[in-house]
Amino acid sequence: MKNTILFSLIIVTFLSCTKTIDFDDEELAHLVVVNGMIGTDQTFSALLTQSTSILTDGQTSQPIEGTMDLYEDGTIIKHFSSYLGDFSAIDIQPMAGKNYRIVVTADGRQVESETNIPLQTNVVSIDTVSAKTEFNTIITNYKLKIKDPEGEDYYRLVIVHETLTMFPKEMGNDTIRYMLYTSQNGIMTEDPVFKSVYNNFGDELIDYGPENEYSIFPDSYFQGKEYTLQFKTYSYYRNPANPNTGGGYGNPNNPDPTTGPQQIFDRTTIHIQHLSKDIYTYMKYLKLYDQYHDNPFSEPVAVYSNVKNGAGIFAGFNDEAKFIYEDTYIPYSMDTIKVEESSSYGY
Repeated sequence: MKNTILFSLIIVTFLSCTKTIDFDDEELAHLVVVNGMIGTDQTFSALLTQSTSILTDGQTSQPIEGTMDLYEDGTIIKHFSSYLGDFSAIDIQPMAGKNYRIVVTADGRQVESETNIPLQTNVVSIDTVSAKTEFNTIITNYKLKIKDPEGEDYYRLVIVHETLTMFPKEMGNDTIRYMLYTSQNGIMTEDPVFKSVYNNFGDELIDYGPENEYSIFPDSYFQGKEYTLQFKTYSYYRNPANPNTGGGYGNPNNPDPTTGPQQIFDRTTIHIQHLSKDIYTYMKYLKLYDQYHDNPFSEPVAVYSNVKNGAGIFAGFNDEAKFIYEDTYIPYSMDTIKVEESSSYGY
């Protein structure tokens, strides 16, 4: 009898907490979606799609056609149509310090968005110290000092590693092939500016949020001042005493191209990007969404959008502050070889 009463109380409790929420799937399934991240290192481009229902098999948004008016500092600089949902303008390269606005007409609707391109990150100095480990790796420690301007600013650290490898002639093939391998290096750091992004409980020492995989950070700790970022990376090297060990494809210690793939050069590029608030906020909440959207015990996380009357992101960044470290193993001329892209990264 007691068990029956207890079971009845549990049922009543669950029923009393039930609330019906109307869900307008049809409205959400037909939003005009604009996605464009514009920077100083690339020509203008944006993608136009339409959202689909969550009940549709395969959640891929479909490209749609439309027209766009592009404004720079309030003046229209181009009116053009999309091709398979893509707006591209090779004659327009976004400029630092400029404000950009788009007005898109598609599917009988008009949506718009606005962003800015920040100025180049002011880097005061960069120092590196490298050490080889017993595990055929190189640990490189960086100290990178930047000068932050007045006002709110946002940054991102990106480290790209490239390796050009020469492949020898093979049986039945008299052509030497050159492959470029590109990857984004992971960043190891205990610097508080990186950890502050997802510090949900306001504690400066303990980070309860997800990992800051995008390596974004605000200037909250050093607004209007100089600040030295501290971080490190690791990479593989080849031991000259045993050139068959280590990572990477190809052996830079043996320049004989008949014995196997040969590394021609290694290049590491440090990008210190100056972000608009739009792209910083988008990346921050995109990571939160990835972290928690499958967790039934967490609150829903909405991905940031700055597109009025639609969805998506239109945001600017400055990628002009770069530092390149390159090791050339075998002399070569880019004018005499044809490089094949074998892998690449996106950011």
